[in-house]
Amino acid sequence: MSAPADHVSARALIEALREPALIVSDGIVRERNAGARKLLGDEIAGQVVAVAIPRPLVEAHGFNIVAV
Repeated sequence: MSAPADHVSARALIEALREPALIVSDGIVRERNAGARKLLGDEIAGQVVAVAIPRPLVEAHGFNIVAV
């Protein structure tokens, strides 16, 4: 995501999803929607995705992870 407009569009896209969703780039959590913030907290932004989300949560809650 290079331009601010891309960043806003990506955020709007995942906020439209009801289930928890993340946008990951280079293995780092870049964006998260309301469902992901509720489940994991807001502090996961900027963390390595493998550390930020325990695997059992991914499987139990059906995360949509979009790697860009």
